[in-house]
Amino acid sequence: MPTRCPHPTPPPTARPTARPITRPTARPIARPIQELRRCPRHLRRRPRRHRAPPLRRLARPAARLHPDALFGVALDDTWGQLPLGAAHLPTRSRLLELPGYYRPLARVRDGRVVLFEGGNPALAGDLADLLASLGAADEVADYVFRDVAMPRGEHVHAGRGITLYVNPETMRVLHVALYHPTTVDAFRRELQPELGEKRR
Repeated sequence: MPTRCPHPTPPPTARPTARPITRPTARPIARPIQELRRCPRHLRRRPRRHRAPPLRRLARPAARLHPDALFGVALDDTWGQLPLGAAHLPTRSRLLELPGYYRPLARVRDGRVVLFEGGNPALAGDLADLLASLGAADEVADYVFRDVAMPRGEHVHAGRGITLYVNPETMRVLHVALYHPTTVDAFRRELQPELGEKRR
């Protein structure tokens, strides 16, 4: 008759049930686009600490039109020089780091920002909605972008301080200029940017 072992093997201990691996719930992504300016509401960009100048800021007293107040960039010797308008009035210029534009540029004259411009602005809506929100343009004219003629593509809303440079074939905004509300003549004489040549 077989002899039992005085030290029987204990029954195997049950392993704890493995907990299911759970991933943290993804947080909702905040909308990356905020309004650039109150009017039009369809021209927008991503939020930054120093925003591109709304027109209501350009209408404030001169002390608040300094580039450091609008963009957080002080006017110093690193700024270049570019003429503006048919009168080729001198301005100091500097590229800015603002998403939503290609090569955004601040223009300063007599220590004050007189114009903000940028290429390929990101729109929250389509061009038709943007033009509808602006209303009738003060003037629609031909212009040259690089070396390409753009018939009736310059939409000057001088009274609202915005000019859109549109490709009439693709209905795409190629460039935008923001400035203090003025007249069409004053815009063309003192503020109109030159887009006929490629800038470096």
